[in-house]
Amino acid sequence: MAYVADVSPPEKRAHSFGLIGAMFGLGFILGPALGGFLGELSPRAPFFAAAILAALNFCYGALVLPESLPEHRRRRFSLARANPLGTLSAFRNEPRVLGVMLVAFFWQLAFHVYPATWSYFTIAKFNLSPREIGATLALSGVSMSIVQGVLTGRIVARVGEARAAPIGFITGMCVFLAYAFMTQRWMLYPTLVIGGLSGVAMPSLNAIMSRGLAAERQGELSGAMASVMGLSSVVGPLLLTQTMAHYSAADAPVYFPGAAFVLSAGFAVVCLLLLRFQLRSLQSAAVAATKP
Repeated sequence: MAYVADVSPPEKRAHSFGLIGAMFGLGFILGPALGGFLGELSPRAPFFAAAILAALNFCYGALVLPESLPEHRRRRFSLARANPLGTLSAFRNEPRVLGVMLVAFFWQLAFHVYPATWSYFTIAKFNLSPREIGATLALSGVSMSIVQGVLTGRIVARVGEARAAPIGFITGMCVFLAYAFMTQRWMLYPTLVIGGLSGVAMPSLNAIMSRGLAAERQGELSGAMASVMGLSSVVGPLLLTQTMAHYSAADAPVYFPGAAFVLSAGFAVVCLLLLRFQLRSLQSAAVAATKP
């Protein structure tokens, strides 16, 4: 992410971040397929394949990929900043960045409903088979890849990052509620396709944060975002799985397997409100700065 920010002009960063997201989407499709095929050969084969791919990635980065910044624009390495708390504290004087990071945190909390509960949810509500669950995940990856690789740049170019992110939040909120309350399994598939549009949110947030930061701070920003994502990965799965478990238990007060998706829809609303407040604060500050 830091490399992409270094080599992309500010007005094209959302599109570039979207391409990165599209590659993750393709990996989300191809990785499970490859792992499933290799797993038939040996339970250890997928891990060896992953190790080989990681080694190839390392060699490409170390030996082929050119440095993204010229030497005069690089910063000295500091151990104090090379940890999650140190990275986040480096932005304590950047309320614009910290505010958007908080939005990203809640958005990631919402999105963890997929990896944390999707298999359990589709079995509990529609009794999907493992093959059908795999098909829904593949469709989700295709939809997300198309949106982030093709549409994100065009949407941002037309409406800007500040309006593109809410499009993702609103789409996500509607899709979360649709999953929670749908009654037929066929409804999953068109909803998965529409849900890909929520993929414009994170590239837009990343672009908002990277805009205005010096080139030598883009890596630091990516480190801080990794810290935020890591924190959401601790809180989100625990919160969402326990919500679903409570309302899917035999003694649940109301049997409602979609409860976790309602909670995620609430997080999407929080994202909308926080981003709106943050952008208004920035506008007010800009207006105040122009006054004599």
